Amino acid sequence: MLVVALAAVFFCGGLATFLGLSPLLAGVAAGFAIVNRDRRDVRAFRALNDFEPPLYGIFFALAGAQLHLRELIAAGVLGLIFVVLRAAGKYFGARLGALSAGVDPKRASLLGLGLMPQAGLAIGLAYLVRQDPALAEIRTLIINLVLSSVVINELAGAPLTRLMLVWSGESGDGARREDQETPAEAEGGSFGGIDVVSWTWPKLEPPPHTGGSVIVGVSHPRTAAGLTRIGVLLARNYEARPMAVHVATADTPSNFWDSSEDLDAVMLFRLADAEAESLGYPLDTEVEFANEEAHGLLRLAEETDAQAIVVGHPLSRRVARFGRMVDHLAAEALCPVVVVRFVGPLHTERILVPLSCAEDCMIVHPIVAALGGVKEHEITLLRLMPAECRSEELRLAETETEQCMSCEQMPGTYVSEAVPAESRVHAILEAAENHDIIVMASSGHRGLRRAFFGSLAEDVALQTPIPMIMVAGGLESRTIEEATASMRDV
Repeated sequence: MLVVALAAVFFCGGLATFLGLSPLLAGVAAGFAIVNRDRRDVRAFRALNDFEPPLYGIFFALAGAQLHLRELIAAGVLGLIFVVLRAAGKYFGARLGALSAGVDPKRASLLGLGLMPQAGLAIGLAYLVRQDPALAEIRTLIINLVLSSVVINELAGAPLTRLMLVWSGESGDGARREDQETPAEAEGGSFGGIDVVSWTWPKLEPPPHTGGSVIVGVSHPRTAAGLTRIGVLLARNYEARPMAVHVATADTPSNFWDSSEDLDAVMLFRLADAEAESLGYPLDTEVEFANEEAHGLLRLAEETDAQAIVVGHPLSRRVARFGRMVDHLAAEALCPVVVVRFVGPLHTERILVPLSCAEDCMIVHPIVAALGGVKEHEITLLRLMPAECRSEELRLAETETEQCMSCEQMPGTYVSEAVPAESRVHAILEAAENHDIIVMASSGHRGLRRAFFGSLAEDVALQTPIPMIMVAGGLESRTIEEATASMRDV
């Protein structure tokens, strides 16, 4: 199909050149005719879609080679006039047309912003001018004028189009951002765009006998309440006591108590304590002094027999230092390390559990049990399989996952689904659209192995549209044979 489609394109262009016609307009006419036929077949266009990017790259590279700085400076004023008049014509023309069609005035005033981009066709038409001998004296000026206009409109056009979609309410992402971008305040469980939905279920009852602790590392007011909720649910599952910990890096304790960091810790503990109280759980608080946050958390985890360590994923995309800290915790801790990534409202009713292998079930089970053990939850076990898997292999993987979950006594109602994934990240993100939270095992790759093989969980965390929990350490320190033997014993 690709070969035939390319042959048709080249034949159309070559025939147009042979007959003295425009190859550009001939191609436009051919596409127009094909797509509007009554028995149209667009498979050729789909085949060409994957072939277009390198052609576009070559096309724009050759066009950019014609952009001469001297002629561009000479046409500076003329180019500015051209860009301004084009933008004005697009804006007011679209507004007038929209108003005459009965479009809402607010949206009509925004419509022209989406018409600013300008690219390939304009360059192609400029090259038609270059081929005209009658315009030989000004063709260089025209080409540079059009190319500079394309550069400006392509850089400014995409943000303006997105702005139009957001302001007009046509973008779901824009609506979500409007909900998130609130002033930094901690009222009603919300702080700075991270919405911890108020606890409406009955308050939890702490068990009479507790064993160990669940360490919750609090370092930012926007994540303190959400981390505390996850920590309390884990503490209930482990029959442990939740403990909010702030690691101070002051040189000496005496400097800390007289500094602003002391006030920050007090505010963090107040937010954490208020969330724990809303769940009906007492919360211990502790300030730990260490040169690095990982050292302080590990020391306190050893002293209190921690069953899990909960930390918050950075709110920005700068995660290199945080990744090293998590690697340190996962390598040294004797318990699972739970990393929570906050995006939008924190719900737990519909849980998505992506699984790269059956052993991931054992790693994420305590977390899923903690979230789903309060009230009835809907849990989707998404088994990620190679793209070339046959239907028999998919059914076998679903059965294997269901058996593993039956042994582990997964709470709530769950379904197992095996999907052939060409892109595992995209498969997870697509499934996440119908869920409230993702729970996923993090790979044990560290150092050079991570540099070569990466981390699927971290890639998903940077793109997820919903909150996500990553589990590292703990069971990962055991061999696969030991984990499988334990599952068989159960």
